[in-house]
Amino acid sequence: MLRVKGHILIYMLGLTLVLFLLCVASHAEVLQVKAGQSIQKAIQGAGPGDTIEVGSGLYKENLVVSQRIILKGADTGGGRPVIDVFGNGSAITLTTDSVTLEGFIAKNSLGKRAGGIKVISNNNIIKDNVVKENENGIILINSSNNKIVDNLASNNVGAGISASLHSNGNIIQGNDANHNTFGIFLVECSNNRIEGNEARDNNRGIDINQSSSNQIKANRLEGNIFGIYADYSNGNSFKNNEANGNTFGIFVASSSDENTIEDNEASNNKGPGISIAYRSSNNIIRNNTARKNGDEDLMGIGIWIFDNCSGNSIEDNSLTLNQVGIELMVSCNDNTVAGNNVDQNLEGIFIKNSSSHNMVVGNDVHDNEYKGAYIDKTSRNNIVYNNNIINNKIYNAYCMGVNQWDNGKRGNHYSEFDDDQEGCRDADGNSICDSGYTIPGGSNVDSHPLISWRRDYDA
Repeated sequence: MLRVKGHILIYMLGLTLVLFLLCVASHAEVLQVKAGQSIQKAIQGAGPGDTIEVGSGLYKENLVVSQRIILKGADTGGGRPVIDVFGNGSAITLTTDSVTLEGFIAKNSLGKRAGGIKVISNNNIIKDNVVKENENGIILINSSNNKIVDNLASNNVGAGISASLHSNGNIIQGNDANHNTFGIFLVECSNNRIEGNEARDNNRGIDINQSSSNQIKANRLEGNIFGIYADYSNGNSFKNNEANGNTFGIFVASSSDENTIEDNEASNNKGPGISIAYRSSNNIIRNNTARKNGDEDLMGIGIWIFDNCSGNSIEDNSLTLNQVGIELMVSCNDNTVAGNNVDQNLEGIFIKNSSSHNMVVGNDVHDNEYKGAYIDKTSRNNIVYNNNIINNKIYNAYCMGVNQWDNGKRGNHYSEFDDDQEGCRDADGNSICDSGYTIPGGSNVDSHPLISWRRDYDA
């Protein structure tokens, strides 16, 4: 009997809660604000869950949203409502959680950490707004789990969209950020998703600083100095982005480690397509396409590993019609270059300036204008094997330092040394030449040159 009464009590409490919530929802109001009226007064008079619809017009007030409301701009004949603060702080500031803000133009904010829309709360939705000519367009400070979607951020002094100081778990999606210093900027943030945005004609399209475990996915970067720039940032994923027509395509630098750069296109940039630089280690650069990078002023390298970078894996990329396909430069050691297609560049794979102990294996290096694979005299103890190095116009391979051109069982396939007339005899029929091949440029010998090549050989 007591158990039955307990069940009845729980049922009645649940029913009371449902009725209470329905009552609250039924009392949510829709408030109208017209030009000449105060939006801030409407906010202060609203209750949780209310909607404030603001009509077309110019509103010269700093809005502070301290209620859980929907604040919605409506075009009532004169375009979106404009919040213009004429250089006095932020235009709209969200100080409470779970606000929806949409349909406004916010402009002319000014001041340290000011924004057209400033967010210092959590779980908000900011969509379909225009933020222009501000200190920053949309700025999140210690603000998490927000959705920033389908906004236009242009001509802002700092960032179009910025998140800083442990603003985590935000979704920044479908926005257009153009003509800012930074299109989208993360500082000290983690676990954010930046997806499907366009960043054009900024200094840096997307900038990730001191931030980890973020997803930067399917964005389009064009006309920026840096399409994507990351420094002091670890464990991020850069995937399916198009970084085309910038000065630098994707640039990961300054002790940025264990990032994955995958399935991106970085083409038609003035400089390198994809760069790993300045003591950045253990990154994966996989299955990217870099084409036609370089102009008369900058060296266009498909993938550039530069200045004390180690343990990086450059694998299964397509590098075509660049000035250099892949370059390891200035004490870049213990990297792996594997399974790449490197063709129709001026230079194929280039290792130089004391870059040592790298492994180059399973690459198809062909039809490059000058040299297929080149190692300078300062770079030593690299191992190069099971590569297809053919039909490169000046040299297939050229090596001045002391390096290893086979792994003790298999070497490389060279188009100038793969039949009897060229000195490659195969008496035992194992598809390996019976005599070695001397690599031009020095005294290195490939002791096991190949008659033919297949990439998937388990060497």
